[in-house]
Amino acid sequence: MGLVHIWTLRFNIIIMTMRRLFRLYLLVGVTCLLGEDKLCLGSSIIEGKKLPNLPLKYQSKLTVTFPIKSVTISVTDAASLLDNIGALEYTYAGFTYKKILNYGIEETLTLNMDTGDCTASVLNNTFTGIELGDHIVALPLFELLAKVRNASAYTGVSSVKGIKVDGWLSNIELMSDGEIQRFDVSLFYTHESWDVGLKNSVQLPVRITLTNHSDTASSNTSNAEQIYDITHYEEDITEAEKRELFQTPSRVVCKHRKNTMELPPIPQFFSYRSEVVIPHMKVIGYVSRWYDYTRNLVYQNYKPTPVGIIPYGYNPLKNIDDFNTGLSYTIDPQLGNCTVAQIYRFGYDAMPVGNQILTRIKTPGEFLFLNEEGGTYTYIGKRLIRGVDCDVWISERNDWPRPGQQFNTTFEWAFTERGWNISSGNIYQEQTPMMMQIFFGPFQTIYNYLEFNKEQPSIWDYDITICYDYTKKTRVRLIMTGDKVSLVEGDDIRFKNTVLETVVNSTGVSPIRVTDVQIETSAYSIYVAMTLLEKAHMPGNVANPEKEEPLDVVVDKLSQLIMEGEFKVTVPINIPPYDMVTLYAYPLPVTVCNVTLPTNATTTPQTIQPVNQNVSPGVCVAIAIASAIIGALLPILIHAAFKYFKCRQANDQFHHVRFNSDSDSVKADHGTFGRPIKRGPERGSLSDMPLSQSYQRPHQQSLDSMDSRTDPAQIGVNMNK
Repeated sequence: MGLVHIWTLRFNIIIMTMRRLFRLYLLVGVTCLLGEDKLCLGSSIIEGKKLPNLPLKYQSKLTVTFPIKSVTISVTDAASLLDNIGALEYTYAGFTYKKILNYGIEETLTLNMDTGDCTASVLNNTFTGIELGDHIVALPLFELLAKVRNASAYTGVSSVKGIKVDGWLSNIELMSDGEIQRFDVSLFYTHESWDVGLKNSVQLPVRITLTNHSDTASSNTSNAEQIYDITHYEEDITEAEKRELFQTPSRVVCKHRKNTMELPPIPQFFSYRSEVVIPHMKVIGYVSRWYDYTRNLVYQNYKPTPVGIIPYGYNPLKNIDDFNTGLSYTIDPQLGNCTVAQIYRFGYDAMPVGNQILTRIKTPGEFLFLNEEGGTYTYIGKRLIRGVDCDVWISERNDWPRPGQQFNTTFEWAFTERGWNISSGNIYQEQTPMMMQIFFGPFQTIYNYLEFNKEQPSIWDYDITICYDYTKKTRVRLIMTGDKVSLVEGDDIRFKNTVLETVVNSTGVSPIRVTDVQIETSAYSIYVAMTLLEKAHMPGNVANPEKEEPLDVVVDKLSQLIMEGEFKVTVPINIPPYDMVTLYAYPLPVTVCNVTLPTNATTTPQTIQPVNQNVSPGVCVAIAIASAIIGALLPILIHAAFKYFKCRQANDQFHHVRFNSDSDSVKADHGTFGRPIKRGPERGSLSDMPLSQSYQRPHQQSLDSMDSRTDPAQIGVNMNK
């Protein structure tokens, strides 16, 4: 009985095991019917070998073939998991298309490389692969490999294109024409023993095939089979290759693209030197500009390019626009000529006001075409420009060469990347302009920016002495209390600027009417000399010009302020604790000399060695009494002696040149170095031309009639429109 019991127990166990196996088989069958294909990969599955890992970055070239449609396309494919971005580029029907898939910001950029058309869309709402029409779709290689990672089974060793390979089998689903289609995926990688010519032994993809097994395959035979043949594959992307693969090309603007980085802030004043390249005209020009929005002044040095209208000749020129008064001064330093006119309202630094002749200074953003009114900039990535890492922005604008154009131009701005230190002027700077490109139709203009300086330009750069209509220029002198060591030495430029600003604020003159400020020092006094210019005898064209007083009124006002003790200058002390101190001018009549002082006057203090002498008591008493009297009269004596000797010395060594407003001759008071200034053959000073004869630009001009005061790039384009 015990033996029968044992056999019965074993039989029951066998029956239970068979039932469990049947249930498992039934479960697998139902699962296969429901579409869980990862449990139904066929009988050729070999356990134990996993699909090679996805690289962190790679780039490849491949062909994708659709046998049913007899179509083969070439594809460049790349991805960087570190940057969360991928891209593919393919050619079909004579056009090259590119897709940039930015998974970090969920954005797809689709562009036609031949026409430059580009559109941005939300990545999740866009098919990320290749769409050729007629139901032909294909995935990027990096998405295809990512989709089969967790559902692949090893199928063994075989040969593809004569290469020994390992094979895997998987499946994916694709959305095409609103339908979900299922594909079996066969993947083939080089066998571990196959030499792929790389330092590290890696398995590279050779071929991937997709076979459509969806119910709609018969009606959509275009996707019945797809064959991906990889011809080049490497698991490395350099920084230069990243810029080429994952960025839009130059001058391509993608509509509705997200801006991922704001433009650097633009200061209220700056200066720079730029190289202007006009490729289609084979012209290179150079221009230096000083812009000061706080003072309403703009100044440029340039040599006219040999294109367009050249009204001032080919000599290097200086142009100063004073938006306080609405007047523009164009100077030829070689000939000594100057033309004074109203500011050109469509110039590089001016914006028209209404439909009249009025104008205003451009804001910093308008001056550099960075304002949002003309067009919004979007960040497109990094580029290497002149060996420097730069951030680049792009915009499509309608404000070049004039605001409100009916056509658009494309602007690209490059700023140095944060971390690059630029030594310019007296400071170190970051994120400064490197290059601006303007694209207009088939034409291009390039601005290479050099020595961009965010410091405030010196007021002494705006020297228009030669341009004013005056019968005299007045040299005024005053004496300030103060210690030269702590207030002047080491930073005399700051002291001069402060004096100039004080004169401007207290008298109301335009800053450019105060020029040639010089200082001399003694132990306890600071002597200040400056030249005041007469106002121009013509109206400007700004909306609210500052009221300009005649020269004699300005001198009287300055003298009155000094006599009443109201003329004061507040400057910082150059030694610790660097406090601010207010200096007052001695209440003495202002010294007026109609001369020009030397600009290289020395300020080096003179040291006199004492001489020991035996003096009797009586002489000591006399010296003490005389010293008391001299001490009481010292300020008056200093002022009188200073005026006498300085004015006499200046009259002996220098001459004051003035233009006679009643004739064309030039008169000069000759001194040791006296020499009359010869007027150039083309133009004289403003004093020789009444308002009706002064050079005034027409208020309305065609693009072809622009002269050298407009941007040289504008001239280059307009000559070929």
